[in-house]
Amino acid sequence: MFPLFYIIVSLLVVLPDVYIRWVCLRGMDLGWWNLLFWAPLAFFVFLLVMYFAGGSQPFVFKGMVSAILCFTVPKLLFCIVSIIGRAAGYIAWDSGGSEVLRGALTGGFDVAGIVLAGCFLVSAVYGLTYGPKRLEVREETLTFEDLPASFDGYRIVHLSDLHARSYAAPGLIEKLAATVNDLDADLIAFTGDLVNSSQEELDPRMTAALSSLRARDGVYSVVGNHDYCEYHDYAAADGAARAFAEVVRRERAMGWRVLMDSSAVITRPAVSDNGEPERRQDSIYVIGVEHCGKPPFGSRGDLRRALYGVPPVFFSADSAAVGLAGSDTVRSSSPFKILLSHDPSHWRLEVLRNSDIQLTLSGHTHAMQFRIGRFSPSRWMYREWYGVYREPAADSTGARVLNVSAGIGGSFPFRIGAWPEVVVITLRRPG
Repeated sequence: MFPLFYIIVSLLVVLPDVYIRWVCLRGMDLGWWNLLFWAPLAFFVFLLVMYFAGGSQPFVFKGMVSAILCFTVPKLLFCIVSIIGRAAGYIAWDSGGSEVLRGALTGGFDVAGIVLAGCFLVSAVYGLTYGPKRLEVREETLTFEDLPASFDGYRIVHLSDLHARSYAAPGLIEKLAATVNDLDADLIAFTGDLVNSSQEELDPRMTAALSSLRARDGVYSVVGNHDYCEYHDYAAADGAARAFAEVVRRERAMGWRVLMDSSAVITRPAVSDNGEPERRQDSIYVIGVEHCGKPPFGSRGDLRRALYGVPPVFFSADSAAVGLAGSDTVRSSSPFKILLSHDPSHWRLEVLRNSDIQLTLSGHTHAMQFRIGRFSPSRWMYREWYGVYREPAADSTGARVLNVSAGIGGSFPFRIGAWPEVVVITLRRPG
């Protein structure tokens, strides 16, 4: 797969240069400018040699993506517009038009292609330099009919996809921690991909900043596909497993509660509709699964096991019920359930069909780190890829809700439109 991938990418890099040099610039003596013209192609060839020679894979990956964004895509855009212009000019000439018209169409489309390519280049440079640092706060208010009254106004800060290596620049991770702590959260939920490929990315500076995150009910997290550390070459056969265990250990050392197909309950003294306290407890269950989703990332989590002991839980008719009644020590009226699941495809694949979970929090998609309004290449891969989604509950008690975060970091430091984000979710009752 990978050799074919690099062959296709190589053709996409080479063919625009061939078209521009021998079609658009035909007959022109560029002199020393030829060196500048062919420099991006030479750089790409150098990266290919590095790749096949076993060189630094992160360097090769970042270099190739940067070269594609800054050179290949702008050239492709120009070539597409230019070819359209030349085709239009030929059709006009063949239909009896003059050479002047043909030349005007060809030249006009070339100018339009240059403008389009230039706009994309400027956007790409911005996305590579400032985009990964443009941290934004997105606020959502979600209303649930079955939310216990004592949790009306409950504030959840949803974080996802840190990809620790993305925050190598001094001060960025500290800025993130300060932003989160200023939001006065009741609970912080992190939905996976803390690291990109290795536990070594969680250096002392990183862990110190993440350890400083504060919320009244604590920080809860789950693991994502990158946290298994399988995108890294290890000398030992069990290297990835040991690295994964170390990532989880460091999360817990930061004071985070890592939910590995398990749950936790948060209680508040119940209040009546008129605001008077009652002699019982209202509950919110925070449930976390290991990574569950669609190929090629696979599924490791077990929702049934995660729901064990959470009342009441139902499954489809062909499934065995696994929920148990609440204990005498924690009595709950209308327990509300929040699921942390890294991959949003899990929501439709299993959560909606096999549980009564009201709110699911996910990440994973990053909105492909490129979004213009409601468009992103992510929508070609995921039905739910960014923002808030609702489905009616089977028992008509209210909506089932999914929030997909665009995340904070990424395997590659580039973002346009899908800016790094912290999501603040306020839970409300109707009225």
